[in-house]
Amino acid sequence: MKKLLFSFTALLGFGVAFAQTPSYDLSAELVQPAASATIVSGQSFTIEINVNNAGPDAIPAGDTIGVVPLIGGQPFQNQQGQPFIFATILQAPIPANGSISFDNNFTVTGTQSGSLTLCAELFAVQGNSAGGEIDSSNWVDCNSVNFQGGGTTSVNEYKLSVTEDNSYYAEGVFYFDVTSINGDAARVNYDLVNVAGQTIISGQLPINVSSVKGQVEIPQVPTGVYIMRMSDGQQFNATKKIMIAQ
Repeated sequence: MKKLLFSFTALLGFGVAFAQTPSYDLSAELVQPAASATIVSGQSFTIEINVNNAGPDAIPAGDTIGVVPLIGGQPFQNQQGQPFIFATILQAPIPANGSISFDNNFTVTGTQSGSLTLCAELFAVQGNSAGGEIDSSNWVDCNSVNFQGGGTTSVNEYKLSVTEDNSYYAEGVFYFDVTSINGDAARVNYDLVNVAGQTIISGQLPINVSSVKGQVEIPQVPTGVYIMRMSDGQQFNATKKIMIAQ
């Protein structure tokens, strides 16, 4: 299943407790790069992460599971300083003893040569998966990899060569800005939900040359945290956390 990286704003502030009846034991497994792998400046490499559910319950469809790739203890970021997140809105449940896999290609430029620690840090939001976790001590998995770089650079020079979601909320309006969407879908469906999972607004925006641009006015709602969810029904799934103060 094709996965996507998202703005780090989707991660901050989550951990809100939801229904406590189901329970899960999620863990992250960094598959690639393997320990002692060599990554060369300017050459594409794959980060692959398995998210495993040891149960005892299945994580239901509609919940959001994601992973933040870290290097040297900091998130991968693009040139604008925006960290990336692997994330997906589950289209089907993850059963007990089941898993999902995340993978994306990166290109790193100008890195300092030497051994660096690359990690995958797991998170879960929107629905039972956030409140039903019983053991988050295994949410980070790391490998030591070798970088062959071309000089010293800061982490914000790590860059991504796949879809980017730079959508944002400001002063009562949500601005959609998604580029390089893969697949042949004609539109993106969106819905704004509160932390209880109730839908506030929903609609569609056209995909034009693999991109979505547009804006939607947000109605008067109580002050709080809300989540904008976007999907083309095929390969693109995104979530964006926004704080609305009326």
